[in-house]
Amino acid sequence: MNKDKAYWSEIIRTLVAKEMRVEPQTLDPQQKFTSYGLDSIVALSVSGDLEDLTQLELEPTLLWDYPTINALAEYIVSQLEQGVAS
Repeated sequence: MNKDKAYWSEIIRTLVAKEMRVEPQTLDPQQKFTSYGLDSIVALSVSGDLEDLTQLELEPTLLWDYPTINALAEYIVSQLEQGVAS
C-alpha cells in the first residue's frame, strides 16, 4: 500500500477535516495543524486512523512532530518505503 505524498496528503486532509468538522479544501497543506485549533483529542484520533490505514506503529505525538499536512505525508511515505525496503 505504498502511495505517494499527494495521496497521503489528501488522506490526512480528509481525516483532519472530519475531526475538525470542516471541509477538507479549507485546510492548507502547508499550514500548521495548531493554526486550525488542533487539540490532543483530534491528534490522537487522526494518528490512530493513520495507524489503521498504514499498518505502521505511529506515535500519539505524530501531528505535533510533523505539524503540517505536507510534513506528515512525507513522513508517512518515508516510513512506508522503509517498511517495503526491510
